[in-house]
Amino acid sequence: MTKHSVIIIGSGPAALGAAKSLERAKIDYIILERESYPGGIPVTCSHPSFGITVYKRPMTGAAFAKKLTKNLDFKKIKLNTTVLKIHNNGIIEARNSKGLIKYQADNIVLATGCRETHRHGRLTTGLRPEEIFTTGSLQRFVKSKQPLPFKNPLIVGTEIVGLSALMTCFSSSVKPAAMIEESNRIDTYMILKLLPMLKGVPVYYNAKISDIKGIEHVESVTVDIMGQKRIIKCDGIIFTGKFVAENTLVYGSDFKNFMENKILKVDKNGRTEQPNLWACGNMLHPGDRGDICYLEGVRLGNQIVDI
Repeated sequence: MTKHSVIIIGSGPAALGAAKSLERAKIDYIILERESYPGGIPVTCSHPSFGITVYKRPMTGAAFAKKLTKNLDFKKIKLNTTVLKIHNNGIIEARNSKGLIKYQADNIVLATGCRETHRHGRLTTGLRPEEIFTTGSLQRFVKSKQPLPFKNPLIVGTEIVGLSALMTCFSSSVKPAAMIEESNRIDTYMILKLLPMLKGVPVYYNAKISDIKGIEHVESVTVDIMGQKRIIKCDGIIFTGKFVAENTLVYGSDFKNFMENKILKVDKNGRTEQPNLWACGNMLHPGDRGDICYLEGVRLGNQIVDI
């Protein structure tokens, strides 16, 4: 078992911001990341909505993540390491390619981020064929250079991440059959309403999936639009947005009493009721911009330096 002053769980913008502050102050820390790369969700994002606040210019998520990690010591980032449980005494149980491993920390920073709500969380009815994705799984497919298993998917949701899915599809020579939105307007900046229009992709508002056809493969989707049924021919479905906090580790470590409305309770500095446990980023406010999460992580890291 190795001991460190600070252990950060996750390696997205918030985690990298905290690490930046600790690195500057020469505080002993490590980052535990379950993926094979650091940077979190932005690494797979090709849309240029990152960096505007931090670096004063737009950049893709991948470029943003690369810049955030530029001056960090990569020896302190433990990739392919999944944290299984956190104990009150600062001991962390994890698993990597070599098996089970334990760490101990004076302070633990949770920066596990958020995830999109899949069809099950939306209570979407219908069969369970293949080709049902989230934006995250879509972008991982593209990043790994695997061919997408559809040519005309339906995109569910019009948050900024839904438009990211739209652009990712076009970058892979895939034209979405349509986009649908539960509310009566686009769920992001109104100016971006022009994007699907320019790409020739129809958008249906006040719309929700009522049925999915296809046993092994998606064949079509029945959409309820203000009480009217419409069948949309498509060969895949991409559920986007409706982000929720990634709190699996919190529940698994029996910190449920620190939760409020499924969000970890922290003070203004990011500290929980357990003094050695901190949190920052999208696990506290799911779906927020990477720039905001990074700056929040920097502030939290500075708080730990000052204690």
